[in-house]
Amino acid sequence: MKELYKLITFGDTLATRKQGLDIRLQLGTKLQDRNLEHLTLDFEGVELVTHGFIDELLGKLIDDIDSSTLNNKLRFKSSEKHNRVINYVIEDRWKNID
Repeated sequence: MKELYKLITFGDTLATRKQGLDIRLQLGTKLQDRNLEHLTLDFEGVELVTHGFIDELLGKLIDDIDSSTLNNKLRFKSSEKHNRVINYVIEDRWKNID
């Protein structure tokens, strides 16, 4: 099973940790599903994401879910304008994993 998760349903500005937490709680369960081939986070239409939002969403997913699952199951679509903050958060979390 493949799933497309459209972030625009939460608004075109994703700025709060609360927004990141709400989405992360939904994604965490989905990513653990053995029947899931991959889940794509679709940023189409999202104009702004903040470091706090991305850290709460992706940074904490990195802390909570094993790297193999994330690497195999999590994908991004239309994230180009947000790649700087996404990459920063991901790289920062990976380097802090023991």
